[in-house]
Amino acid sequence: MAQCLTTPVFIGCTPATSSPLIDGDVVNVGDIRTVNGTSNFSNITVNGGQLIICGNLTLSNLTVNSGTIFINTGGTLNCNGGSNVILNSGTNFYNNGTSIFSAHFILNANVTVINNGVLSSLFNYIIIQGLNTYLVNNNQLTSAGFMAWIPSSPACLCLGDGSATTTNYFFNKTTNSVSVPIGRACLNVRQYASNDNVVTAASELDVCVPSGISYNGLPNWGMANVINNCSGCSVVLPVELVLFDGYIIDRKAFLNWKTISETNNCSYKVERSIDGIVFNVVGHVNGAINSMSPINYQIIDNTIESNTIYYYRLKQEDCDGYYSYSNTIYLYFEESNFDVEFIKTTTIDQTIEIINDDLIQNITVLNSLGQFIFKESSAKSIDIASAADGVFYVYILTKNGKTKTYKILKNDVK
Repeated sequence: MAQCLTTPVFIGCTPATSSPLIDGDVVNVGDIRTVNGTSNFSNITVNGGQLIICGNLTLSNLTVNSGTIFINTGGTLNCNGGSNVILNSGTNFYNNGTSIFSAHFILNANVTVINNGVLSSLFNYIIIQGLNTYLVNNNQLTSAGFMAWIPSSPACLCLGDGSATTTNYFFNKTTNSVSVPIGRACLNVRQYASNDNVVTAASELDVCVPSGISYNGLPNWGMANVINNCSGCSVVLPVELVLFDGYIIDRKAFLNWKTISETNNCSYKVERSIDGIVFNVVGHVNGAINSMSPINYQIIDNTIESNTIYYYRLKQEDCDGYYSYSNTIYLYFEESNFDVEFIKTTTIDQTIEIINDDLIQNITVLNSLGQFIFKESSAKSIDIASAADGVFYVYILTKNGKTKTYKILKNDVK
């Protein structure tokens, strides 16, 4: 594999012919079900159709016979009850948000799982037990245990550049089950490893193990760079990135990211694409070299056209030539040509009153420099009395994926 498998282009939170998911739903071939807002359901079956999660979905008893599940950036899937979550043949699971499993997450044959966000099974196992099944981790994956079981294919666990995979117990029964096609990745095994076969042929894999780890037989890490007495992937990876997002205001894209630690980090480049495949640099800033304190960064892309989807990713470059990529986000700018109004302002108490809040997915207020003043998924009013005088923007993201921006001059609100 020249690179890990990539996530297909997202079709949107409310595509044509879609309908909202309901309790006890069966998503058959040709069906598209969507989740916007917050829902708590049980006994959901995906039987060849598509389930798109843009809001927060809590599930018990999820059955996946085949089909596609897509968790969008900012969306959450929380499987907190019922039996194991088993992905059967013909299933695609794409996570750009957060997926949390309170049962074993089992991948049978002919399954693809791509994690660009946070995938967690803290008290249970993630198990690959079928041929032609691939689990791709491009960001953060955490589990109580991981198994490359019988049968599973070589490179069944593909780790993207800069990714962190953490597990307490690691079981490997497949030769070269772990691949790192591009850059470097970290595998942190905290307590125990049973490697019947060589784990990897990739010297780009850093295996982080503590002093108290125990083995069943030989370590068998293969060509990996084993770091002993290691406390976690944050020690190994050059940058601990906790945020990368963006907003379009007044035909400008504000790309923001935050790190909580940096090691040997020279620079960042923001890359943009209109097809999700070919990326070009639109801006760069210097890194902090070494830092153990939170740092906020921002780049502004001034070349935005309306009615266009833009894909952005962050390239982090080490001082010694290595580099890594963040997950890819997308921004969509649409001229505000729809009639619904979402705010009204008052001069008496200097507040912004939110109207039609049932249509809103997210509210963001920024000043003229693109700096956050307020961000929340829901609000009835926003106090602007303490904000500095001048121009600022209220950015509304609706539940159907549309955007609307209000430009406000403080002390001249109407």
